[in-house]
Amino acid sequence: MKDVNDLKVMDMACGDGFFARFLKKHYENNIKLIVGVDISDEMISLANSIETQNPQGIDYIRSDVSLLPYHPNPDYASNYDLVVASYFLNYAQNKTMLLDFCTTIYNCLKPNGKFITLNINVSKDPRKLYNGHERYGLSSTFCSKLVDDNYKDVMETGHRVEINRFVPSDPSTCAVFDNHYLSRATYEECFKTAGFSKWEWKPLLVDPIGLTDDTFPAGFWDTLSNPIEAGSVCIVLSK
Repeated sequence: MKDVNDLKVMDMACGDGFFARFLKKHYENNIKLIVGVDISDEMISLANSIETQNPQGIDYIRSDVSLLPYHPNPDYASNYDLVVASYFLNYAQNKTMLLDFCTTIYNCLKPNGKFITLNINVSKDPRKLYNGHERYGLSSTFCSKLVDDNYKDVMETGHRVEINRFVPSDPSTCAVFDNHYLSRATYEECFKTAGFSKWEWKPLLVDPIGLTDDTFPAGFWDTLSNPIEAGSVCIVLSK
């Protein structure tokens, strides 16, 4: 991003705007417009409150993502250089919903635009998704029953996975979210059908500062930085 200027960026399903603020802070000179979008009035209200306290020039709008291409303000509707999202696609409960998400994102991008998202790792056995992640404040429970162990087969109906997020030192702080596991093959079929020209599955990278921070014991980041064991993955798609 540091090599490109006048970028138009969207943080899709932005929640309180964490990633929008991160991008604006680190790429302020490259971003012309950044918009945070969420369906929750509460989240948009919180994001706007943070923006009021610490102005960064981020626009937040409440909208159903599927309706965004029809937004009356053309600046918000489409022609984004970059769309980012955090654990958005894994809310799709089936193949049809996932394709709708992907198509909406595709339509929001300008030619050669990119979509970058964090997602649950759909290459991993869903029954073991966040095994060993308790130290990071994550655990999961697979709530479906597989017919057999070949979980890599195409799944067109999502299997529910209960995600638990908590402060590692205080599990009583737990917040529970329902995600849905569709196979990697189903994801890639939806990417292709939506029109994306290419996509890459990328492992998570731990910030070098964290790797050298003595606060964390030796081996603390091993699970998260292992692409086979990590329960999360990054996906980069190009229009």
